Amino acid sequence: MQLTQDILNNIFTYKDGELYWKTKINRQTKVGTRAGSISGSGYWQTWVYNKKYLNHRLIFMMFNNSVPDCLDHIDRNPLNNKIENLRSATRTENQYNKKTPKHSISGIKGVYKYKDSWRARLIADKKRINLGYFKTVEEATMAVQKARQELHQEFFNHGI
Repeated sequence: MQLTQDILNNIFTYKDGELYWKTKINRQTKVGTRAGSISGSGYWQTWVYNKKYLNHRLIFMMFNNSVPDCLDHIDRNPLNNKIENLRSATRTENQYNKKTPKHSISGIKGVYKYKDSWRARLIADKKRINLGYFKTVEEATMAVQKARQELHQEFFNHGI
C-alpha cells in the first residue's frame, strides 16, 4: 500500500513532533498511544501496514504531501521530529549539517591535528577544499567556520 497524506492523517495525530495512533490498524496499535520506537540508528520508526517507516518521513508527508529523497534535521537531533525542524535537502546538504565525529581530537568538524599544526578543510560541491595549516586550533576553527558559512549557506553549522 502506498501511503498518502490522507491515509497518514487518518491513522495518526501529530503533536509537537510526535505521532500518536488515531485508529487501530493492527493488534499492536492502541489508539492514543505514541507510535513507534527508537531504532538502533537513533531515529523514531513505526510499522505501518507491515512496513517500517521513519517517523520524520511520515511527519513530513503529513504536512507536505510528498517526501524528498533526503530530509535534514535542522538541529541535528534525530529525535526532534517537529515539522519546523525538518527540511528537504540533497545528500550533500545533509552532510554539511552532520555532527562532528566523536573521534575528533579538535572537537570541530573539519579541523585536524597535523604534526605541530592544525589543518582546516571542508567539502563543498563534492570537492575537498584545503584551507591551510594553522598554529592554533582557534585559528583553524575560525577559518573552517568562515568558509563553511559562505559555502554551505543555510546548511551551515558551527561544526560542534
